[in-house]
Amino acid sequence: MPSTSEAPARQLATRLASAANAPDPQLGHMTGSELAEIGRTNSVMAEFPEMLYLYDRPNILDASYTAKVLDITPTPIDQVLAEMAAEHATAA
Repeated sequence: MPSTSEAPARQLATRLASAANAPDPQLGHMTGSELAEIGRTNSVMAEFPEMLYLYDRPNILDASYTAKVLDITPTPIDQVLAEMAAEHATAA
């Protein structure tokens, strides 16, 4: 599946909030020790500290080769966010 955006998660969260007419998200950073503490009581969260290396630099997914080989195009990000916001509005 081709990627629809190379925008960082914070920007996408803000754009989704805007599409949903919701307040801007309050995103924060958790330290490794905070994640380890949560992991003591949650087995899923216990796996996070060992994956922190993924956040040492931006993770950009480039699906241009896949899109070319499969002759597909991604749905525009604004359309994706609008659909997500509409789905949330009907579920609420």
